[in-house]
Amino acid sequence: MPLKFICLSDTHAQVPPKADERDVTAWLHAGDFCNMGLKTADYARLRRIEIWAKQRRVPILAVLGNHDCGHGTDFLRKCAHDITGKVVQVAPHFFVAGIGWCGIRFFDLPDEAALRPVCEKVLTRARFEMSAGDHCILLTHYPAYLPLLFPCDGDRAGFMFDCVREVIDVLKPLAVIQGHAHHLFASLGLFKTGGHDVVIANPGPDGGLLTVDEEKPIAVFEPWLPVPRR
Repeated sequence: MPLKFICLSDTHAQVPPKADERDVTAWLHAGDFCNMGLKTADYARLRRIEIWAKQRRVPILAVLGNHDCGHGTDFLRKCAHDITGKVVQVAPHFFVAGIGWCGIRFFDLPDEAALRPVCEKVLTRARFEMSAGDHCILLTHYPAYLPLLFPCDGDRAGFMFDCVREVIDVLKPLAVIQGHAHHLFASLGLFKTGGHDVVIANPGPDGGLLTVDEEKPIAVFEPWLPVPRR
């Protein structure tokens, strides 16, 4: 039976868009749930986000983004399940793996050395949690470095990562839901690794619907914005 996931990222302390949760397995949030560590928070708006989270009919799975630092980490974990560095089962033979990171300040960005331990932790957990024939989605705030799909003009440091691509090569997820790079909002690409097709999408704050069929296996992402295909 196909699984459906409502996907979004980089909502930056805004209430997420309305979405039909019927037949949905979970919400997937690819980080920057908060904004600037909530230092300039509108507390009435944060209360609306808390109410929104409590009203969800299905779990909200999220990873930490650079804006989810300080008090933002606690707020994200109050509203969602933080799966940073984890591999969680969401259906028989199907998992979601999470890569995220935040520093002391919202403008702190990881380098390869900082993000690699999170990636290695995910791969370790996958070896324990997943069996042959299982499938997964990779939920990551930080995009993999895939220049043929998503060219990076200038310095990619802090924005696109070899260690995330290495996780994709090992896990071979059916889909990657990523955030962080605002210029890639609503972007969609297909990456081939080891003869396996991986759908890679950056839903942005307007979101989209990911449908996976592990029996075929295939994944389809439908953004709720016009999509620049790559």
